[in-house]
Amino acid sequence: MKSLIAVCLIALTLAACGDATIDQPQPEAAKPIEQPKPEAQAMNYEMSIEGMMCGNCVASVKKTLEAQPGVASADVNLEKKLATIHVKPGAKFDHAAATAAVNKDFEVKSCAPVAAH
Repeated sequence: MKSLIAVCLIALTLAACGDATIDQPQPEAAKPIEQPKPEAQAMNYEMSIEGMMCGNCVASVKKTLEAQPGVASADVNLEKKLATIHVKPGAKFDHAAATAAVNKDFEVKSCAPVAAH
């Protein structure tokens, strides 16, 4: 009789353990691995400017250009009469607005995009 009770207890225990949905956590669904997005390449513009006479003129042009939306920085060369405008990656740069801002005090001869280095 004891062996019959033992067999019944084992059978009940195995039956309870066989139901995997009760106590065992379900594995998480595999999450897709996110690939890094390619960074937008920065664009530069070169602006030819007449009327700069000194370091104060260079500083004024630099300040004006760097205040424009999307501009990361600007390098202004008095001898070459040239400003290089570095646009933030992915940002929109309105070269017409920048030209108009510089034209308030100087004369912009051209403003054209160039490849970033």
